[in-house]
Amino acid sequence: MKTTNSPAELIQFHTILATANLMAIIWLLLRFMTPFGWAFSTESFSGHLIIGILLFIGTFGALYFLLTSSSPIEQEKNIIDADHWNDAERRVISYLLFNSGECFQSELLEKCMFSNSVKVTRTVAKLLERGAVQKFRDGMGNRLVLNHHVSLTKNRRFEFGK
Repeated sequence: MKTTNSPAELIQFHTILATANLMAIIWLLLRFMTPFGWAFSTESFSGHLIIGILLFIGTFGALYFLLTSSSPIEQEKNIIDADHWNDAERRVISYLLFNSGECFQSELLEKCMFSNSVKVTRTVAKLLERGAVQKFRDGMGNRLVLNHHVSLTKNRRFEFGK
């Protein structure tokens, strides 16, 4: 079974490692780079106190980053599953995937075999509402760009001529 980690989990892991590295750097600075650094010893009370403080701060920092929830921006980046959408929407997504993620809206009428331009406009409006595509004005037409978080399995895609 393959396990995948979400970007939020990876960011938390990197933050914990960064906290541990920061604590190690502080210890090394106190130990070797200060004029009185050689006076700190792990056998003395002051050495145990400094090590204890650094371990406490590092543990607290790691637990803080583990227990805090992900930001709302990261929650919006969930994968959009297009497998159960209607045929028209899947045709547009398939064409965008086939066409490197962008095309003009005027191409969809012919390439995706829509009956009329009203059907194209309504389908694009639904995809815009779902956050699957973005629409930009480009000259006299509209350019559609596929959101990178849209997923459509290969067996649910439509085939286009090569």
